[in-house]
Amino acid sequence: MDDNNISNLKDQAPPGSKAKILLLGDFDPQGERIIRDPYYDRGSEGFEKCYQQCVRCCNAFLDQLK
Repeated sequence: MDDNNISNLKDQAPPGSKAKILLLGDFDPQGERIIRDPYYDRGSEGFEKCYQQCVRCCNAFLDQLK
């Protein structure tokens, strides 16, 4: 869910691949491109923030497909 993940996926892509690799956060209508990693937080606030970001981004992605 961050630029490091994108870099790793691009390194693993087969030669000549035309697949587009995007971050889930690229679809965030609020512009929060990087999804918060709750592993580094204390308590549940980070998990709630991550959940809200994921729901928002998934809904925006699905709306784009309509």
